[in-house]
Amino acid sequence: MGTSNHNQSNIPHLILPKDSSYNIMSPEHVSPPPYNTRPPQVDFYTRPLTTTALEGDELDDSTISPLTLRINTSINILKNNNLICLSDSPANHATAIADAVTQAIQKHSSGNCGIPMIDGNGNPRPVRIDIDAGMVTDGVGNVVGSESIVLEVLRQRGDMKRQRESPAAPSRFVDESSKRRRSHS
Repeated sequence: MGTSNHNQSNIPHLILPKDSSYNIMSPEHVSPPPYNTRPPQVDFYTRPLTTTALEGDELDDSTISPLTLRINTSINILKNNNLICLSDSPANHATAIADAVTQAIQKHSSGNCGIPMIDGNGNPRPVRIDIDAGMVTDGVGNVVGSESIVLEVLRQRGDMKRQRESPAAPSRFVDESSKRRRSHS
């Protein structure tokens, strides 16, 4: 008996019941692993710190991941007799959009827990903003302009329509020479 006691370890053994519903992984049957006071040893590979400065032509989009925004605010005017009122020129709209996007990027940069403005290597991230603010007009009688221009065109078209509907009414568009002939006769 002395030999059998000497060969047995001091680790308690778990004896499982023969019942098949017993789950060894249930929380009441699992004990935590033994704790170790020493931190785990980890081998780190260190490489020398190097910095590469890219200048001018060396700086291309393939080495640094760019932030690219494409905004399409183009206007396509199709068919005839359209009236399009613009508050400003397409070029000024594009400039306003670019300014708003730039301010939004600055406001929500990584310094403010937003868009990361450096790549994985710490290089500044280039920002490219493409804005299509072009205008295509296909048709006849289309008018593009400010509110005052569009209102004037509407007024003139209304006058012409009324003139066509009542041909006996005097016209505002009769030239001065024909007025003089009528008054002298």
